[in-house]
Amino acid sequence: VQLSPAAYLAQFAASQKIGAGLKSSYEASEAVAPFVAAIAGRVKSFEKNSGEKESGHDREEKKEKAEQHEPASPLEKFQEKVGAIFAGNTDSPGFGAVNRDLARLSYMVQSGDAAPSAPLLASLEESCSGLSAAIEKWRTVAQSLPEVNAFLAQQKLAPLPAPPLLTISPGAACTP
Repeated sequence: VQLSPAAYLAQFAASQKIGAGLKSSYEASEAVAPFVAAIAGRVKSFEKNSGEKESGHDREEKKEKAEQHEPASPLEKFQEKVGAIFAGNTDSPGFGAVNRDLARLSYMVQSGDAAPSAPLLASLEESCSGLSAAIEKWRTVAQSLPEVNAFLAQQKLAPLPAPPLLTISPGAACTP
């Protein structure tokens, strides 16, 4: 099947945009992953420490909150917030979900024998918007850190380091 020059240019433009989004989402994910691991480590230490200290009533209360999917501490709330940006949730995609979606779209564009369809281009825009939103949300993560580190100090746990700065501009996340 022969592609018209216009269809080829449309495929090329979509592929360039997808490639830029894949690069941005990968870089963001790689930069944030050690911070996510540090939070997970503090949560594990907190749970270990609090498990030794809590009474039967406290354990029951914590179990009820867990069943209701309510984070029990500022640290767990922070972990949930960062996890939503890193991996995504039902409300918005995170770096990982966007990367997966863009990889899927890349395959669809590159294996097509016509210009990308309108729904595919709409999905591309949605993924790029989600990536920009995740990058923008990441910039607010540091605002919660003093409260979390104060909580960690009360628990006699090491403070979290400053979150990594992302050099990716939210508006340029999918710009080739």
